Amino acid sequence: MLRLFLVLSLAVVAVPAATSAPQAASFDCSKASSFFETAICGDPPLSASDETLAVAYATAIGGLSREAADRLRAEQRRWLDFASRVCTTDGEPMNRDNFPIGEEVYHINCLLSEFSSRVEVLESSRMIEGLRIVPVSAYAVFIDPETGTGDAGHVGNQSYSAPRIDSQSTEAKTFNALIDAELGDFAITLVAAGMAGNGLPTGSDEGVSLAIKEVLPSRITVERNDSFYGHGAAHGQYSITYLHFLRNEQRALTAEDMFVGETWKLALVKEVTDEIHRQIAAEDLMLGEGFDLTPTITNPRNWDFTDRALIVQFQPYEISAYAYGAPTISVPWTALTAILNENAATISSGY
Repeated sequence: MLRLFLVLSLAVVAVPAATSAPQAASFDCSKASSFFETAICGDPPLSASDETLAVAYATAIGGLSREAADRLRAEQRRWLDFASRVCTTDGEPMNRDNFPIGEEVYHINCLLSEFSSRVEVLESSRMIEGLRIVPVSAYAVFIDPETGTGDAGHVGNQSYSAPRIDSQSTEAKTFNALIDAELGDFAITLVAAGMAGNGLPTGSDEGVSLAIKEVLPSRITVERNDSFYGHGAAHGQYSITYLHFLRNEQRALTAEDMFVGETWKLALVKEVTDEIHRQIAAEDLMLGEGFDLTPTITNPRNWDFTDRALIVQFQPYEISAYAYGAPTISVPWTALTAILNENAATISSGY
C-alpha cells in the first residue's frame, strides 16, 4: 500500500499503538507511531479517507515539473501537520489530552471534513485542455483567546488553495502572476504566519479557494470561493466570484471587453433587475426601495457565461435571505444585443 505518512515523515507526538484491530490505511497500522496515525487506524471511515487521500496525492504529483513536485510535497507535509492540529482543543499535535475521550465523534468528523477538503484540492492537479494545472496551498492553526479552552471556536484556522499552470510559457507566467495578485495580502500573511498562525487575526476561520472552472481557446475562467466564520456566530458566510483570463490579450477581463456605449450600465441593470423579478418569487426577495444593484451587476467579477446567457452572481443576503443561498440570474444574450461589444460573442462562447 501507499505509505503517505511514512514517506512524508510527519513528526507528531508518539503514543502507544491502538488496541483495536488495525484498519486499512495508507500506511501499516501495526507500525503506527503517533496518536494521529493511531486515530486513523482506529476509525474505519477515517482510515478509508486516508487511503483516498494517499491515492489522490500520488495521482496529483505525477507528471509535474521538478519545481512543482517539490512544492507540492512540501505543502503536503505542512497540510499533514495542519491536519494533526486543527481538530484538537489546543492547536497542538494530536494527543490523548487534546483529543478528549468521549468527544471522538466531533473530532473524527472534523478530521473527515479536512481530509475530504484536501482530496478536493489534490484532485485539481491534472491536465485541462492541454494545460498542466497544479494547486498551491497554505494552512495555519491559531488559538482564539476570546473563546475558552475546549470550546469549538478555541482553535481556529485559515487556508487558501489556488491553481497554477506548470509551465515556463509566457501564458503560464502571466496567469500565475494574476493568481498571485488575486490572493494578494491574504496569502502573504498566511504563509508568513506559519503553522502556528503567528500574526493572524484570531476571531474567525477564513478560507480562500480558487479553482479553474473552464479552459477555452479565448479564456480561462477561475471561480473564487471565500468562506468566513466568526467564532460564536450562528453560521458562516461565503461569497462566489469569478476571474476571467483572456488568453489572447494575456490579462483579466474588463467590462469594456463585453459592453459598449454610454448607457450600457443602465441597460444592463434594467435587464438584470427585470430578470430578478421573473426568476425569484416576490416573497423570497429582499430588495429595499431605492437599493442600488449597479455595482454588483456591472462588475465582471460577478459574471459567468453560457452560450445563451450572461450569468450574474449575487451573494447571500444581497437580494434574498441567507437560506436562499447565492442567487444567480441569467439574462439571454438576445436581450443585450444593442450594448454588446463585437468581441463579446468570442469571449462568452470561449471560441
